[in-house]
This record gives sequence, structure tokens and C-alpha cells, in this order.
Amino acid sequence: MHHCTQMEYPDTVVAIKTQLIALQKGGSPLTVVTAHGIILAMILHMKPEILNKKFKDGSTFQASDLFVQGWLHKTLSWSVCKAT
Repeated sequence: MHHCTQMEYPDTVVAIKTQLIALQKGGSPLTVVTAHGIILAMILHMKPEILNKKFKDGSTFQASDLFVQGWLHKTLSWSVCKAT
């Protein structure tokens, strides 16, 4: 989520983090695709209006792979590694 959006929807951020951490602790391999799906599913379930929110620059929320990688790094201090 855009930084401003994260501050506006802390419960959604906590729910996303909780799901991702539970999967990681359970030993599930987490990929950008998996994290992307969880992020979008939680947003759609809890606060779908996030997907239509317009920011000051006129843009809307985009959950690109680059965004997901950055979000995981900034929010959970996780790095994305390629499977070997």
C-alpha cells in the first residue's frame, strides 16, 4: 500500500502482516505472487475502497510486483530471494 494508505488503514496492514508471518512461520515458501495474492485478498475483504482511492498526483493504488517487493522490505524487513 502507498505509505499514506498504510497509515490510514492500520488494521488492514496488521491483517496482511499476520497472514504473511503465519505462512512464513509455518514453513510455507513465500513468493512475490503469494504475497501479492494475500495483499489483494485482504484489501478486497477488508477495505476494497483502497483500490479506487486517488492520491494527490491522480494515481490510484497499484499492487505491482515491484510494489509488493518494496512493501515486504519496508514493512516486514523481508527480502525476496529466488528459489534454487
